[in-house]
Amino acid sequence: MAEKKWYENLADAVYVNKSDNTKTNQKSRSIGDYAIDMTRAGMQGVTRGYSDEMEAGARALYQKFIDGKDFSTAYNEIVKEIRSDIKSFRDSDPVKAYGSEIGGSIAVNRGRQTLPKILKEGFLYGTGTSDGDATTASGLIDRGTSGVIGSTLSGVINKIAPVATQGAKDLIKKGVDLTIGQATSGKGGSPIGSGIKMIEEAIMSAPIIGSPIRSAYKRSVEQLNKASYKQILEPLRKYGIDEKLINKSEAGHELYKSAKGIISNQYEKLLPKLKFPNLKELQSVYDDVILRELDTLPKDAQNKFLKDMDDKFYTNFDIDGVLTGKGFKNAQIELRGLAKEYLTSGSAVERSIGGSYKKVLDALNGTLKSINPKYSKQLEDIDFSFKMLIPLEKATVSASATDGVFSPSQLMNAVKSSDKSLRKGNVASGDALLQDIAGLGQQLKMTLPNSGTATRADIMRSMGGLGGDALAVGGTYMNPLVGGALATGTMLGYSRPFNKYLRSGVTNLIAPAMQRGSPALGGLLGDKISAGIMNRR
Repeated sequence: MAEKKWYENLADAVYVNKSDNTKTNQKSRSIGDYAIDMTRAGMQGVTRGYSDEMEAGARALYQKFIDGKDFSTAYNEIVKEIRSDIKSFRDSDPVKAYGSEIGGSIAVNRGRQTLPKILKEGFLYGTGTSDGDATTASGLIDRGTSGVIGSTLSGVINKIAPVATQGAKDLIKKGVDLTIGQATSGKGGSPIGSGIKMIEEAIMSAPIIGSPIRSAYKRSVEQLNKASYKQILEPLRKYGIDEKLINKSEAGHELYKSAKGIISNQYEKLLPKLKFPNLKELQSVYDDVILRELDTLPKDAQNKFLKDMDDKFYTNFDIDGVLTGKGFKNAQIELRGLAKEYLTSGSAVERSIGGSYKKVLDALNGTLKSINPKYSKQLEDIDFSFKMLIPLEKATVSASATDGVFSPSQLMNAVKSSDKSLRKGNVASGDALLQDIAGLGQQLKMTLPNSGTATRADIMRSMGGLGGDALAVGGTYMNPLVGGALATGTMLGYSRPFNKYLRSGVTNLIAPAMQRGSPALGGLLGDKISAGIMNRR
Protein backbone atom coordinates (compact mmCIF):
# COMPACT_ATOMS: atom_id res chain seq x y z
CA MET A 1 0.00 0.00 0.00
CA ALA A 2 1.31 3.40 -0.99
CA GLU A 3 2.26 5.73 1.83
CA LYS A 4 -0.32 8.47 2.47
CA LYS A 5 0.49 12.04 1.52
CA TRP A 6 0.76 14.65 4.32
CA TYR A 7 -2.51 16.28 3.29
CA GLU A 8 -4.28 12.91 3.46
CA ASN A 9 -2.97 12.50 6.97
CA LEU A 10 -4.18 16.05 7.73
CA ALA A 11 -7.66 15.20 6.53
CA ASP A 12 -7.70 12.07 8.68
CA ALA A 13 -6.60 14.13 11.67
CA VAL A 14 -9.17 16.88 11.28
CA TYR A 15 -12.12 14.76 10.16
CA VAL A 16 -13.42 12.02 12.43
CA ASN A 17 -15.87 9.59 10.81
CA LYS A 18 -18.58 9.02 13.40
CA SER A 19 -19.46 5.66 11.86
CA ASP A 20 -15.94 4.33 12.41
CA ASN A 21 -16.09 2.46 15.69
CA THR A 22 -12.31 2.25 15.84
CA LYS A 23 -12.20 5.99 16.41
CA THR A 24 -14.70 6.13 19.22
CA ASN A 25 -14.93 4.52 22.62
CA GLN A 26 -18.40 3.17 23.08
CA LYS A 27 -18.14 2.25 26.77
CA SER A 28 -20.91 3.63 28.91
CA ARG A 29 -20.01 6.33 31.37
CA SER A 30 -21.39 6.94 34.83
CA ILE A 31 -22.04 10.37 36.29
CA GLY A 32 -18.77 10.02 38.16
CA ASP A 33 -16.92 9.20 34.94
CA TYR A 34 -18.40 12.27 33.26
CA ALA A 35 -17.44 14.41 36.24
CA ILE A 36 -13.84 13.20 36.06
CA ASP A 37 -13.67 13.58 32.28
CA MET A 38 -15.19 17.06 32.26
CA THR A 39 -13.00 18.20 35.17
CA ARG A 40 -9.93 16.91 33.38
CA ALA A 41 -11.02 18.62 30.14
CA GLY A 42 -11.68 21.86 32.01
CA MET A 43 -8.25 21.73 33.62
CA GLN A 44 -6.72 21.28 30.17
CA GLY A 45 -8.25 24.64 29.30
CA VAL A 46 -7.14 26.27 32.53
CA THR A 47 -3.52 25.08 32.13
CA ARG A 48 -3.22 25.77 28.37
CA GLY A 49 -3.17 22.04 27.60
CA TYR A 50 -0.56 21.07 30.21
CA SER A 51 -2.80 19.46 32.84
CA ASP A 52 -2.16 15.96 31.45
CA GLU A 53 1.55 16.40 32.05
CA MET A 54 0.94 18.01 35.45
CA GLU A 55 -1.41 15.23 36.58
CA ALA A 56 0.95 12.55 35.29
CA GLY A 57 3.87 14.19 37.08
CA ALA A 58 2.01 14.36 40.38
CA ARG A 59 0.85 10.73 40.16
CA ALA A 60 4.31 9.53 39.08
CA LEU A 61 5.89 11.27 42.08
CA TYR A 62 3.37 9.54 44.34
CA GLN A 63 4.24 6.15 42.87
CA LYS A 64 7.96 6.87 43.17
CA PHE A 65 7.82 7.73 46.88
CA ILE A 66 5.07 5.30 47.91
CA ASP A 67 5.71 2.32 45.64
CA GLY A 68 9.33 3.00 44.75
CA LYS A 69 8.54 2.93 41.03
CA ASP A 70 10.85 4.64 38.53
CA PHE A 71 9.56 8.17 37.96
CA SER A 72 10.20 8.27 34.21
CA THR A 73 8.55 4.88 33.61
CA ALA A 74 5.54 5.77 35.76
CA TYR A 75 5.19 9.19 34.15
CA ASN A 76 5.20 7.79 30.61
CA GLU A 77 2.63 5.15 31.48
CA ILE A 78 0.33 7.59 33.29
CA VAL A 79 0.50 10.38 30.71
CA LYS A 80 -0.27 7.85 27.97
CA GLU A 81 -3.28 6.63 29.96
CA ILE A 82 -4.54 10.19 30.62
CA ARG A 83 -4.18 11.19 26.98
CA SER A 84 -6.02 8.04 25.91
CA ASP A 85 -8.88 8.92 28.29
CA ILE A 86 -8.97 12.52 26.99
CA LYS A 87 -9.04 11.30 23.37
CA SER A 88 -11.73 8.74 24.18
CA PHE A 89 -13.89 11.46 25.81
CA ARG A 90 -13.40 13.78 22.84
CA ASP A 91 -14.36 11.04 20.38
CA SER A 92 -17.39 9.78 22.29
CA ASP A 93 -18.77 13.14 23.46
CA PRO A 94 -17.03 16.01 21.63
CA VAL A 95 -19.50 18.69 22.74
CA LYS A 96 -18.92 18.09 26.45
CA ALA A 97 -15.21 17.41 26.02
CA TYR A 98 -14.26 20.39 23.89
CA GLY A 99 -16.88 22.59 25.53
CA SER A 100 -15.40 21.94 28.99
CA GLU A 101 -11.87 22.52 27.74
CA ILE A 102 -12.64 25.75 25.91
CA GLY A 103 -14.79 26.86 28.86
CA GLY A 104 -11.81 26.39 31.18
CA SER A 105 -9.66 28.48 28.86
CA ILE A 106 -12.28 31.23 28.73
CA ALA A 107 -12.52 31.26 32.53
CA VAL A 108 -8.82 32.11 32.98
CA ASN A 109 -8.46 34.45 29.98
CA ARG A 110 -9.75 37.57 31.68
CA GLY A 111 -8.85 41.16 31.10
CA ARG A 112 -8.12 42.89 27.81
CA GLN A 113 -7.47 40.41 25.00
CA THR A 114 -4.68 42.11 23.07
CA LEU A 115 -3.32 40.47 19.92
CA PRO A 116 0.18 39.81 21.39
CA LYS A 117 -1.46 38.14 24.39
CA ILE A 118 -3.70 36.02 22.15
CA LEU A 119 -0.75 34.94 19.99
CA LYS A 120 1.33 34.01 23.07
CA GLU A 121 -1.53 32.08 24.66
CA GLY A 122 -2.24 30.29 21.36
CA PHE A 123 1.40 29.21 21.12
CA LEU A 124 1.39 27.91 24.71
CA TYR A 125 -1.86 26.04 24.12
CA GLY A 126 -0.58 24.53 20.87
CA THR A 127 2.57 23.23 22.56
CA GLY A 128 0.64 22.14 25.65
CA THR A 129 -2.00 20.10 23.83
CA SER A 130 0.58 18.38 21.63
CA ASP A 131 1.58 14.81 22.58
CA GLY A 132 5.12 15.29 21.28
CA ASP A 133 7.84 14.05 23.63
CA ALA A 134 9.66 17.14 24.88
CA THR A 135 12.80 15.05 25.59
CA THR A 136 13.37 14.25 21.90
CA ALA A 137 14.21 16.42 18.90
CA SER A 138 11.25 15.12 16.90
CA GLY A 139 8.93 15.72 19.84
CA LEU A 140 10.15 19.29 20.25
CA ILE A 141 9.63 19.92 16.52
CA ASP A 142 6.15 18.42 16.84
CA ARG A 143 5.31 20.71 19.77
CA GLY A 144 6.85 23.75 18.10
CA THR A 145 4.87 23.14 14.90
CA SER A 146 1.66 22.75 16.90
CA GLY A 147 2.46 25.94 18.84
CA VAL A 148 3.17 28.06 15.76
CA ILE A 149 0.01 26.86 14.01
CA GLY A 150 -1.99 27.31 17.21
CA SER A 151 -0.68 30.85 17.66
CA THR A 152 -1.54 31.77 14.06
CA LEU A 153 -5.04 30.29 14.23
CA SER A 154 -5.67 31.96 17.61
CA GLY A 155 -4.92 35.34 16.04
CA VAL A 156 -7.20 34.57 13.09
CA ILE A 157 -10.09 33.43 15.31
CA ASN A 158 -9.67 36.51 17.50
CA LYS A 159 -9.83 38.81 14.46
CA ILE A 160 -12.88 37.18 12.85
CA ALA A 161 -15.03 37.24 16.01
CA PRO A 162 -18.23 39.21 15.23
CA VAL A 163 -17.70 42.06 17.70
CA ALA A 164 -19.67 45.29 17.44
CA THR A 165 -17.70 48.10 15.82
CA GLN A 166 -17.11 51.34 17.71
CA GLY A 167 -19.38 53.14 15.25
CA ALA A 168 -22.13 50.60 15.93
CA LYS A 169 -21.73 51.04 19.68
CA ASP A 170 -22.05 54.82 19.29
CA LEU A 171 -25.23 54.45 17.23
CA ILE A 172 -26.75 51.96 19.66
CA LYS A 173 -26.12 54.46 22.50
CA LYS A 174 -28.08 56.98 20.42
CA GLY A 175 -31.05 54.62 20.29
CA VAL A 176 -30.47 53.04 16.86
CA ASP A 177 -31.34 49.34 16.91
CA LEU A 178 -28.90 47.71 14.45
CA THR A 179 -29.02 44.19 13.03
CA ILE A 180 -26.14 41.78 13.63
CA GLY A 181 -24.77 42.47 10.15
CA GLN A 182 -24.97 46.25 10.56
CA ALA A 183 -23.32 46.12 13.99
CA THR A 184 -20.41 43.84 13.08
CA SER A 185 -19.46 44.97 9.56
CA GLY A 186 -17.92 48.13 8.14
CA LYS A 187 -14.96 50.03 9.59
CA GLY A 188 -13.45 48.00 12.41
CA GLY A 189 -15.71 45.04 11.66
CA SER A 190 -14.85 41.40 11.13
CA PRO A 191 -14.98 39.02 8.14
CA ILE A 192 -17.77 37.10 9.87
CA GLY A 193 -19.68 40.38 10.37
CA SER A 194 -19.26 41.27 6.70
CA GLY A 195 -20.46 37.80 5.76
CA ILE A 196 -23.53 38.11 7.99
CA LYS A 197 -24.39 41.48 6.44
CA MET A 198 -23.99 40.02 2.94
CA ILE A 199 -26.37 37.20 3.86
CA GLU A 200 -28.86 39.68 5.38
CA GLU A 201 -28.83 41.72 2.18
CA ALA A 202 -29.25 38.59 0.06
CA ILE A 203 -32.18 37.24 2.09
CA MET A 204 -33.71 40.73 2.21
CA SER A 205 -34.54 40.53 -1.51
CA ALA A 206 -36.58 37.35 -1.11
CA PRO A 207 -40.32 37.46 -0.41
CA ILE A 208 -41.64 36.37 2.99
CA ILE A 209 -38.29 35.37 4.55
CA GLY A 210 -36.74 38.73 3.70
CA SER A 211 -39.56 40.89 5.07
CA PRO A 212 -38.41 40.94 8.74
CA ILE A 213 -34.86 41.94 7.73
CA ARG A 214 -36.16 44.67 5.40
CA SER A 215 -38.27 45.96 8.27
CA ALA A 216 -35.27 45.90 10.62
CA TYR A 217 -33.14 47.90 8.16
CA LYS A 218 -35.97 50.40 7.59
CA ARG A 219 -36.46 50.71 11.34
CA SER A 220 -32.76 51.43 11.89
CA VAL A 221 -32.86 54.28 9.35
CA GLU A 222 -35.98 55.75 10.97
CA GLN A 223 -34.26 55.55 14.36
CA LEU A 224 -31.21 57.27 12.86
CA ASN A 225 -33.55 60.09 11.80
CA LYS A 226 -34.89 60.41 15.35
CA ALA A 227 -31.38 60.25 16.82
CA SER A 228 -30.34 63.12 14.52
CA TYR A 229 -33.25 65.28 15.69
CA LYS A 230 -32.55 64.42 19.32
CA GLN A 231 -28.95 65.50 18.80
CA ILE A 232 -29.95 68.98 17.59
CA LEU A 233 -32.21 69.37 20.63
CA GLU A 234 -29.46 68.36 23.07
CA PRO A 235 -28.49 72.01 23.88
CA LEU A 236 -32.09 72.73 24.93
CA ARG A 237 -32.65 69.80 27.28
CA LYS A 238 -31.56 71.75 30.32
CA TYR A 239 -34.39 74.25 29.68
CA GLY A 240 -37.08 71.61 30.01
CA ILE A 241 -38.12 70.68 26.46
CA ASP A 242 -40.81 68.06 25.90
CA GLU A 243 -38.85 65.30 24.15
CA LYS A 244 -41.87 62.98 24.24
CA LEU A 245 -43.08 64.83 21.16
CA ILE A 246 -40.02 63.55 19.25
CA ASN A 247 -40.46 59.99 20.49
CA LYS A 248 -44.11 59.94 19.45
CA SER A 249 -43.59 61.54 16.03
CA GLU A 250 -43.27 59.41 12.92
CA ALA A 251 -39.95 59.74 11.12
CA GLY A 252 -40.18 62.12 8.17
CA HIS A 253 -42.17 65.33 7.77
CA GLU A 254 -43.93 64.95 11.12
CA LEU A 255 -40.61 64.60 12.94
CA TYR A 256 -39.25 67.75 11.28
CA LYS A 257 -42.33 69.77 12.27
CA SER A 258 -42.08 68.54 15.86
CA ALA A 259 -38.40 69.47 16.20
CA LYS A 260 -38.89 72.88 14.60
CA GLY A 261 -41.86 73.51 16.88
CA ILE A 262 -39.81 72.65 19.99
CA ILE A 263 -37.05 75.10 19.02
CA SER A 264 -39.53 77.87 18.15
CA ASN A 265 -41.43 77.27 21.39
CA GLN A 266 -38.24 77.73 23.41
CA TYR A 267 -37.68 81.07 21.72
CA GLU A 268 -41.30 82.16 22.18
CA LYS A 269 -41.11 81.38 25.91
CA LEU A 270 -37.93 83.43 26.24
CA LEU A 271 -39.07 86.53 24.30
CA PRO A 272 -41.18 88.09 27.12
CA LYS A 273 -38.12 88.01 29.41
CA LEU A 274 -35.84 89.87 26.99
CA LYS A 275 -34.99 93.55 26.65
CA PHE A 276 -34.85 94.74 23.03
CA PRO A 277 -32.74 97.56 21.66
CA ASN A 278 -34.44 100.63 20.19
CA LEU A 279 -33.54 102.10 16.83
CA LYS A 280 -31.30 104.75 18.37
CA GLU A 281 -29.27 102.14 20.23
CA LEU A 282 -28.85 100.14 17.02
CA GLN A 283 -28.34 102.91 14.54
CA SER A 284 -24.62 103.46 14.92
CA VAL A 285 -23.83 99.74 15.09
CA TYR A 286 -25.94 98.80 12.11
CA ASP A 287 -24.99 101.76 10.02
CA ASP A 288 -21.36 100.69 10.46
CA VAL A 289 -22.13 97.09 9.48
CA ILE A 290 -24.32 98.04 6.53
CA LEU A 291 -21.91 100.64 5.20
CA ARG A 292 -19.01 98.20 5.55
CA GLU A 293 -20.93 95.52 3.67
CA LEU A 294 -21.91 98.01 0.95
CA ASP A 295 -18.26 98.56 0.19
CA THR A 296 -17.85 94.82 -0.48
CA LEU A 297 -20.75 94.62 -2.95
CA PRO A 298 -20.80 95.45 -6.64
CA LYS A 299 -22.64 98.65 -7.62
CA ASP A 300 -25.66 96.83 -9.04
CA ALA A 301 -26.10 94.95 -5.75
CA GLN A 302 -25.84 97.92 -3.40
CA ASN A 303 -29.27 99.40 -4.17
CA LYS A 304 -30.98 96.04 -3.74
CA PHE A 305 -29.21 95.48 -0.44
CA LEU A 306 -30.28 98.88 0.93
CA LYS A 307 -33.87 98.44 -0.27
CA ASP A 308 -34.13 95.01 1.35
CA MET A 309 -32.73 96.40 4.61
CA ASP A 310 -35.41 99.09 4.59
CA ASP A 311 -38.21 96.68 3.68
CA LYS A 312 -37.17 93.72 5.81
CA PHE A 313 -35.34 95.21 8.78
CA TYR A 314 -36.14 98.84 9.60
CA THR A 315 -39.88 98.39 9.02
CA ASN A 316 -40.01 96.20 12.13
CA PHE A 317 -39.44 99.23 14.39
CA ASP A 318 -42.55 101.11 15.47
CA ILE A 319 -43.08 104.81 14.93
CA ASP A 320 -41.18 105.66 18.10
CA GLY A 321 -38.20 103.57 17.03
CA VAL A 322 -38.98 100.78 19.49
CA LEU A 323 -38.35 97.13 18.57
CA THR A 324 -40.80 94.77 20.24
CA GLY A 325 -40.25 91.08 20.77
CA LYS A 326 -42.51 90.31 17.84
CA GLY A 327 -40.73 92.87 15.68
CA PHE A 328 -37.33 91.48 16.64
CA LYS A 329 -38.41 87.95 15.73
CA ASN A 330 -39.81 89.15 12.40
CA ALA A 331 -36.54 90.95 11.66
CA GLN A 332 -34.64 87.72 12.39
CA ILE A 333 -36.93 85.66 10.17
CA GLU A 334 -36.69 88.14 7.29
CA LEU A 335 -32.91 88.47 7.45
CA ARG A 336 -32.45 84.70 7.86
CA GLY A 337 -34.68 84.05 4.85
CA LEU A 338 -32.79 86.57 2.70
CA ALA A 339 -29.43 85.15 3.75
CA LYS A 340 -30.55 81.59 2.96
CA GLU A 341 -32.02 82.60 -0.40
CA TYR A 342 -28.95 84.43 -1.64
CA LEU A 343 -26.30 82.15 -0.14
CA THR A 344 -27.70 79.20 -2.12
CA SER A 345 -27.81 81.19 -5.39
CA GLY A 346 -25.75 80.18 -8.39
CA SER A 347 -24.68 83.81 -8.83
CA ALA A 348 -21.47 84.90 -7.09
CA VAL A 349 -22.88 88.44 -6.68
CA GLU A 350 -26.01 87.18 -4.99
CA ARG A 351 -23.98 84.93 -2.71
CA SER A 352 -22.05 88.04 -1.66
CA ILE A 353 -25.34 89.77 -0.85
CA GLY A 354 -26.38 86.70 1.16
CA GLY A 355 -23.14 86.89 3.14
CA SER A 356 -23.87 90.54 3.95
CA TYR A 357 -27.35 89.70 5.24
CA LYS A 358 -25.80 86.97 7.38
CA LYS A 359 -23.40 89.49 8.97
CA VAL A 360 -26.23 91.90 9.75
CA LEU A 361 -28.20 89.02 11.32
CA ASP A 362 -25.18 87.98 13.40
CA ALA A 363 -24.78 91.59 14.57
CA LEU A 364 -28.47 91.74 15.52
CA ASN A 365 -28.22 88.53 17.54
CA GLY A 366 -24.99 89.70 19.14
CA THR A 367 -26.61 92.95 20.26
CA LEU A 368 -29.54 91.08 21.78
CA LYS A 369 -27.16 88.89 23.80
CA SER A 370 -25.06 91.83 24.97
CA ILE A 371 -28.03 93.70 26.46
CA ASN A 372 -29.46 90.45 27.95
CA PRO A 373 -26.40 88.84 29.64
CA LYS A 374 -28.61 86.73 31.91
CA TYR A 375 -30.10 84.94 28.89
CA SER A 376 -27.17 85.08 26.49
CA LYS A 377 -26.29 81.38 26.94
CA GLN A 378 -29.89 80.29 26.37
CA LEU A 379 -30.05 82.46 23.24
CA GLU A 380 -26.83 80.85 21.99
CA ASP A 381 -28.22 77.37 22.59
CA ILE A 382 -31.46 78.14 20.76
CA ASP A 383 -29.51 79.61 17.86
CA PHE A 384 -27.21 76.56 17.76
CA SER A 385 -30.16 74.16 17.67
CA PHE A 386 -31.66 76.15 14.83
CA LYS A 387 -28.37 76.01 12.89
CA MET A 388 -28.29 72.23 13.28
CA LEU A 389 -31.89 72.04 12.07
CA ILE A 390 -30.88 73.43 8.66
CA PRO A 391 -29.06 70.28 7.37
CA LEU A 392 -31.95 68.14 8.65
CA GLU A 393 -34.37 70.38 6.78
CA LYS A 394 -32.37 69.89 3.58
CA ALA A 395 -32.15 66.14 4.11
CA THR A 396 -35.91 65.93 4.69
CA VAL A 397 -36.61 67.90 1.51
CA SER A 398 -34.32 65.61 -0.51
CA ALA A 399 -36.21 62.59 0.89
CA SER A 400 -39.63 63.66 -0.38
CA ALA A 401 -39.95 60.33 -2.23
CA THR A 402 -39.81 58.49 1.12
CA ASP A 403 -42.11 60.89 3.04
CA GLY A 404 -39.17 62.83 4.44
CA VAL A 405 -37.36 59.81 5.92
CA PHE A 406 -33.80 60.54 4.85
CA SER A 407 -31.02 58.04 4.30
CA PRO A 408 -27.53 58.44 5.78
CA SER A 409 -26.26 59.50 2.34
CA GLN A 410 -28.93 62.18 2.04
CA LEU A 411 -28.04 63.45 5.49
CA MET A 412 -24.35 63.58 4.63
CA ASN A 413 -25.09 65.48 1.40
CA ALA A 414 -27.18 67.96 3.40
CA VAL A 415 -24.34 68.36 5.91
CA LYS A 416 -21.92 69.17 3.08
CA SER A 417 -24.23 71.66 1.38
CA SER A 418 -24.95 73.42 4.72
CA ASP A 419 -21.26 73.99 5.44
CA LYS A 420 -20.54 77.64 4.62
CA SER A 421 -16.92 77.58 5.75
CA LEU A 422 -14.16 78.47 3.30
CA ARG A 423 -13.80 75.65 0.73
CA LYS A 424 -15.93 73.40 2.96
CA GLY A 425 -13.14 73.36 5.52
CA ASN A 426 -15.40 72.13 8.34
CA VAL A 427 -16.44 69.10 6.29
CA ALA A 428 -12.82 68.44 5.33
CA SER A 429 -11.79 68.40 9.00
CA GLY A 430 -14.84 66.37 10.06
CA ASP A 431 -16.26 69.17 12.19
CA ALA A 432 -19.36 70.19 10.21
CA LEU A 433 -22.68 70.24 12.06
CA LEU A 434 -24.15 66.69 12.31
CA GLN A 435 -21.27 65.22 10.34
CA ASP A 436 -20.55 62.83 13.19
CA ILE A 437 -23.92 61.08 13.16
CA ALA A 438 -24.16 61.25 9.36
CA GLY A 439 -20.80 59.50 9.12
CA LEU A 440 -21.84 56.82 11.60
CA GLY A 441 -25.02 56.24 9.66
CA GLN A 442 -23.24 55.38 6.42
CA GLN A 443 -23.36 51.72 7.39
CA LEU A 444 -27.16 51.86 7.39
CA LYS A 445 -27.59 52.07 3.62
CA MET A 446 -30.98 50.83 2.52
CA THR A 447 -29.87 50.03 -0.99
CA LEU A 448 -29.01 46.41 -1.56
CA PRO A 449 -25.53 45.83 -2.96
CA ASN A 450 -25.19 43.30 -5.78
CA SER A 451 -28.94 43.32 -6.41
CA GLY A 452 -29.75 40.69 -8.98
CA THR A 453 -26.09 39.74 -9.41
CA ALA A 454 -24.34 36.42 -9.18
CA THR A 455 -23.19 37.08 -5.58
CA ARG A 456 -26.72 37.29 -4.24
CA ALA A 457 -27.93 34.43 -6.43
CA ASP A 458 -25.09 32.23 -5.18
CA ILE A 459 -25.96 32.94 -1.56
CA MET A 460 -29.62 32.13 -2.14
CA ARG A 461 -28.73 28.95 -4.02
CA SER A 462 -26.38 27.84 -1.27
CA MET A 463 -29.24 28.14 1.21
CA GLY A 464 -31.74 26.63 -1.18
CA GLY A 465 -29.76 23.66 -2.41
CA LEU A 466 -29.91 21.68 0.83
CA GLY A 467 -31.66 18.67 -0.60
CA GLY A 468 -35.24 17.51 -0.84
CA ASP A 469 -38.09 18.95 -2.84
CA ALA A 470 -37.59 22.57 -3.84
CA LEU A 471 -39.70 25.68 -3.59
CA ALA A 472 -39.14 28.79 -5.75
CA VAL A 473 -38.12 31.69 -3.51
CA GLY A 474 -36.84 34.99 -4.85
CA GLY A 475 -35.79 33.54 -8.18
CA THR A 476 -34.02 30.60 -6.55
CA TYR A 477 -35.30 27.15 -5.55
CA MET A 478 -35.35 26.46 -1.84
CA ASN A 479 -36.22 23.43 0.21
CA PRO A 480 -39.59 24.15 1.88
CA LEU A 481 -38.24 23.09 5.27
CA VAL A 482 -35.23 25.37 4.84
CA GLY A 483 -37.46 28.22 3.72
CA GLY A 484 -39.81 27.68 6.65
CA ALA A 485 -36.95 27.62 9.14
CA LEU A 486 -35.46 30.79 7.66
CA ALA A 487 -38.83 32.54 7.67
CA THR A 488 -39.42 31.61 11.32
CA GLY A 489 -35.87 32.56 12.30
CA THR A 490 -35.92 35.96 10.61
CA MET A 491 -39.45 36.67 11.81
CA LEU A 492 -38.41 36.16 15.43
CA GLY A 493 -34.76 37.21 15.41
CA TYR A 494 -35.23 40.44 13.43
CA SER A 495 -38.52 41.53 14.96
CA ARG A 496 -38.59 44.74 17.01
CA PRO A 497 -38.58 43.10 20.49
CA PHE A 498 -35.98 40.39 19.74
CA ASN A 499 -33.51 42.00 17.32
CA LYS A 500 -31.51 43.73 20.05
CA TYR A 501 -31.32 40.52 22.10
CA LEU A 502 -30.11 38.54 19.08
CA ARG A 503 -27.50 41.19 18.27
CA SER A 504 -26.45 41.51 21.90
CA GLY A 505 -26.16 37.73 22.24
CA VAL A 506 -23.80 37.56 19.27
CA THR A 507 -21.70 40.67 20.03
CA ASN A 508 -21.67 40.56 23.84
CA LEU A 509 -21.60 36.80 24.47
CA ILE A 510 -20.50 34.77 21.45
CA ALA A 511 -17.86 37.21 20.12
CA PRO A 512 -16.10 37.73 23.51
CA ALA A 513 -16.24 33.97 24.11
CA MET A 514 -14.58 33.41 20.73
CA GLN A 515 -11.87 35.95 21.57
CA ARG A 516 -11.21 34.66 25.07
CA GLY A 517 -11.42 31.08 23.86
CA SER A 518 -9.33 31.69 20.72
CA PRO A 519 -6.09 30.34 22.31
CA ALA A 520 -7.82 27.05 23.13
CA LEU A 521 -9.56 26.85 19.75
CA GLY A 522 -6.36 27.76 17.92
CA GLY A 523 -4.23 25.44 20.04
CA LEU A 524 -6.56 22.45 19.59
CA LEU A 525 -6.80 23.00 15.84
CA GLY A 526 -3.05 23.57 15.69
CA ASP A 527 -2.50 20.21 17.36
CA LYS A 528 -4.87 18.48 14.92
CA ILE A 529 -3.24 20.05 11.89
CA SER A 530 0.25 19.40 13.23
CA ALA A 531 -0.68 15.77 13.84
CA GLY A 532 -1.79 15.43 10.24
CA ILE A 533 1.34 17.08 8.88
CA MET A 534 3.73 15.13 11.09
CA ASN A 535 1.81 11.86 10.70
CA ARG A 536 1.91 11.56 14.48
CA ARG A 537 -1.33 9.70 14.89
